[in-house]
Amino acid sequence: MTNPAAAVGGAERESIEHAVEHAPAVFRTRARHSIKRAVTAEDYKALALDFSGVGKVRAEAANWNIVTLFVAPAGGGLVSDVLEADLLAYFEDKRLRLEWVSAAEGPQWAALIDEFVATIKKLGPSPLRDGTSDRAFAEQPVEVQEVTE
Repeated sequence: MTNPAAAVGGAERESIEHAVEHAPAVFRTRARHSIKRAVTAEDYKALALDFSGVGKVRAEAANWNIVTLFVAPAGGGLVSDVLEADLLAYFEDKRLRLEWVSAAEGPQWAALIDEFVATIKKLGPSPLRDGTSDRAFAEQPVEVQEVTE
């Protein structure tokens, strides 16, 4: 194959350091738009910035299960009661949910599992699976490549 004209518009190869630094943000953006889950402080910040009426956000993780959002409304001013309530409602189905159940609480455990299964069914197929069947998805080989420079 020959190319009689010079190539244009290309870029140098991405360095390993650049890829390592920027890959989490690329994945977060892709995942945020497909599965919309809030686990880390960065997830909360990114999702809050997507919410209508929010101008700026700072997110701080106090510990493993508490994220505090500092929100500045679009256009300035104070956060209204309506914006605060709407943000809390927006995050309700996006946040990590934990339930503490004792082995002695069989009926409560069964109810939680039933609710969990119903929620998963309601969500439908994973947008990250591209229509792959459960069996085919589970059997897909995982490719690992070692990169050296």
